[in-house]
Parts: sequence; C-alpha cells; structure tokens
Amino acid sequence: MKEVWSGKLKLGGLFLFPDKLVLNFVKSVEYFEPRDWMSVDINLTNVTVLAGLTVYKFDTRELYHIHRVYELKRQKIQKISGWNKKLSKSLLKKYSNRERNRTKDFLHKLANKIVEIAKEKQMGIILENLNGIKENLNGSKELNRKLSKWNARELQRLIEYKAKWSGILVVYVNPRNSSRVCPACGGWLIPQEGRLVECSNCGLVEDRDFIAVLNLRMWGVRGSPERVGGFEGFSDEGPMKTNPYGIMAVEKQRIGVKFIKIYKISS
Repeated sequence: MKEVWSGKLKLGGLFLFPDKLVLNFVKSVEYFEPRDWMSVDINLTNVTVLAGLTVYKFDTRELYHIHRVYELKRQKIQKISGWNKKLSKSLLKKYSNRERNRTKDFLHKLANKIVEIAKEKQMGIILENLNGIKENLNGSKELNRKLSKWNARELQRLIEYKAKWSGILVVYVNPRNSSRVCPACGGWLIPQEGRLVECSNCGLVEDRDFIAVLNLRMWGVRGSPERVGGFEGFSDEGPMKTNPYGIMAVEKQRIGVKFIKIYKISS
C-alpha cells in the first residue's frame, strides 16, 4: 500500500468477476546495474543457486510430495465416477484447488527467497531457457511422470516478475549439458556415486548441481562454448566480465565455495 500512496504504482484497470473485484496496477521500474550475477539451476528435488562464493540449496521434495498425494487422491476419486459422477466431479474440483493453492504458496515462498538473495547482494539473475523441455519428454514412463509434475517454468516466471518488480535484471541461457561439461577444462563429466561427477580429462570431482550452476553462471557472463549449443546471455560488457572462479578453473583445482546454505521451504 505504501507504493500506491507514494505514487509509484498506477491503476492499470479494473476486472469485475461474479465473486470479486480485481485491481490491476502498473509500476515503472528502474533497473539497477548488477555488481555480479547469480545463477539458478532447477532440478526435480532441489533448486541450487550460486551467488558469489555461496551456494544455496532449496529442498523441493515437499513440492513433488504435494503433487503425488493429490495424484493418488484423484485415482481414488475416479473409481467413484462410475456410480456417482456428481460427487466425483465435486471432489476433483475440491482437491485440484487444494493442490493448486499449496503449490502456488510453495513456489511464491521459494521465488521470494531467491529474489531476496539477489536484491541483498545486488546481483542479476541467470536462469535456464527451458522452452520445449516438457514437449520433448522421451525418457522412461517413471521419468516422464515426474517431469510432468515439475514446476520449473512456473517458478522461473515467478522469479522473473518478482525480480523485475525490484529492478533486478534477468537473462536466460541455454542449459544444454550444463551438468555434463567440466567448467575447468571443458571435458566431459562421468557420473560417480551419488550426485558426484568426475572429469574424464582433468580429474575434477564435484557435485553435479554445483557444476550446473557454475557453468550457467559462466555462460551467462561470457557465453557458452560451441559444444553446448550456444547461448542467449549478454556479451562481455560491464559487470558481466567479473568471474571469481577464473583462477581456480585455470589451475584445474577442486572448485570450492565458502558456504553452503540449505533451505527447506514449507507450503
């Protein structure tokens, strides 16, 4: 409300519905020049963020659990439709609304936290270009089922509009092979035990999620190498030139970080 009274927000329109009145406000935003850039890698069970020399990991298993719970409820409700379609329809609507509200609440809280970090550190945000990813599902039936419940693009949409609302720049990069290419030498990474990967060329061993956000951050800054399919980021200009990982990458040493912060978002 402070922004309304201060004149920062202008009324854009009124939308009248049977049960509510929606006011649409327009805000003029002045983007700040980022001191650096943070990258965001969205996985099935976590969201990993690299901001400077700090890695943030957000546990999103609860979000998958929400979808799975309501999927099972719908399966049970469908058995009712054979003898009571009205009741079945009513229950489906009820639980679909609950699933949507819980999902929306979870995603908003997660997006708020990510944008809060960017704002606090005065950083731009680098996201993956995921256009068409769900349309090209060709894995196993189990993987396709999991990906169908993946809210990656909706989370990106929330991050982008919340970031722009705060004057934070957002760019997208091609994420192809971001967890398969070594950030130190460009060699191919081989899966190891757990989430670890090892470079077949220089021997670097790291967590695959950290590798992904590190590559996304570097590609967003200077452009991805030809082998990973190009990029949509900016060219090397201004703050985009900063790369605190360059020396470590050249020396081909284990790429480390100062802190790892793990968050669990509750819906």
